[in-house]
Amino acid sequence: MENEFTLAIGPVVIGLSLITTWGIMLAITLIAWLSTRHLDMLPGSMQTTAEGIVAAIDDAITAVAPEHGRQIMPFIASLWLFLVIANLVGLIPGLHSPTRDLSVTSALAVLVFFRYTGSA
Repeated sequence: MENEFTLAIGPVVIGLSLITTWGIMLAITLIAWLSTRHLDMLPGSMQTTAEGIVAAIDDAITAVAPEHGRQIMPFIASLWLFLVIANLVGLIPGLHSPTRDLSVTSALAVLVFFRYTGSA
């Protein structure tokens, strides 16, 4: 593997995948907060975009699992948004997609497994 940026805090080494993942989570949180802090019955462009994304994801989930759409929508939508942004981050020079790291992919698989087997 190439030489990549790491941050060492004592014996703990934080790699670029984790830093990128934290950045993506921060960006998603900030965008969600900015697009929902001034909700109105006559939506602006940011609210319209956010509602359109949520409606598209909801329609896709309902088409696959109509009886369980409302139950699984928050988890699947969050996972989908993270994966889309995580994979698009790889297009930015100097960064790489955190999903190229097997530990990130494995962690996401464990989350899905425990969420849908009822173990968590």
